[in-house]
Amino acid sequence: RGGRGGGGVGARDGSRRRGGSEIGDRRGSRGGGGGDARDGQPPLPWTKDGYSQPATPDGATPSPIVNRRAGPILITAPHGLRCFRGGKAHGDRRRIHHREKFSTEIALKLSAAIGRQMGFPCSFIVWNMKTAKRADNANLDPNYLLDSQFDRSPWHLALVDWKNACRAAGSPCMHVDFHGKHDPKPKKGSRVKKFTLDLGIDPLTDCAEDREETDATALQWTEAEAEALKTAAFDELSMAMSEVTLGSQHSPAPVVVDADPYLCGLWGHGCECTLSHQAVREGVPAFQLETPYTLRCVQTVVQKSSSGTKQNIRHPASGIRLPDFHITPITPLEGAQWPRTTARSSREWPRPS
Repeated sequence: RGGRGGGGVGARDGSRRRGGSEIGDRRGSRGGGGGDARDGQPPLPWTKDGYSQPATPDGATPSPIVNRRAGPILITAPHGLRCFRGGKAHGDRRRIHHREKFSTEIALKLSAAIGRQMGFPCSFIVWNMKTAKRADNANLDPNYLLDSQFDRSPWHLALVDWKNACRAAGSPCMHVDFHGKHDPKPKKGSRVKKFTLDLGIDPLTDCAEDREETDATALQWTEAEAEALKTAAFDELSMAMSEVTLGSQHSPAPVVVDADPYLCGLWGHGCECTLSHQAVREGVPAFQLETPYTLRCVQTVVQKSSSGTKQNIRHPASGIRLPDFHITPITPLEGAQWPRTTARSSREWPRPS
């Protein structure tokens, strides 16, 4: 137990486990340091754009994340920006985790869709591509943290603050962590036969089985309840994907759901923690979704001009008020200016000129 997920022994079954994709997408991997200029207008300063938030009480320093605490369901996308994992504290070499393209956009769309479906707003945490510094050593991979690094991660701190707000409001809560992975590679001369959406829920099922040994004493879920959530999530995702096909019109491939994947969300115990594992140890039921690149592309609306060229994609969460936590519906901030991404650019958002 307690082995490393990135090549060592993972949870109690002794299998090799990994908590998340190792290198992300090299397509457009330079995330960070962007702006929100649109239609030839200069970008607004971060203090006036309607979504950036201060990192310090005096308001002098912007936060590298956008943290919307608005309801009891939390959606996160920790690999929407190129970040760093490993290093001296881990007894390992320092490595880059590349950006998982479209993961931030889909997390925001998912948050908005949940809000419409449930009738109350949904919380989210994503990287702020205007204020997050590109290639900053402080951008620790939120999905690969030691306990000693929790207090240095704005992601972990935001997760704990959201959990505490839900507890104070007397509301049950749940965390869904959105990730991207590579498309399957077909053998030479053959085609891709299927695309797989990974449901990584091992932190919850493992910790529910033995809360003391896994250092998850805050978790109140039983093993049976964790397995029931796993079954329900698998059934619902499978139903949602049952009519989805990817690939060419002549050789379509189905999307299937794997509830026991290699990318299971658990590095092990007594070692690095994924973001969903951190949530479970805080007493919050959580799971992660690992989505193939092609599936992410079709989940993200890419508009085309009359000439057929791809146009910029705007964030779908325009008009959201961010700073305050409310379990009840919140009043949108009119005129909030969200940044956009560039479908063809290698940078997530263009730098201000």
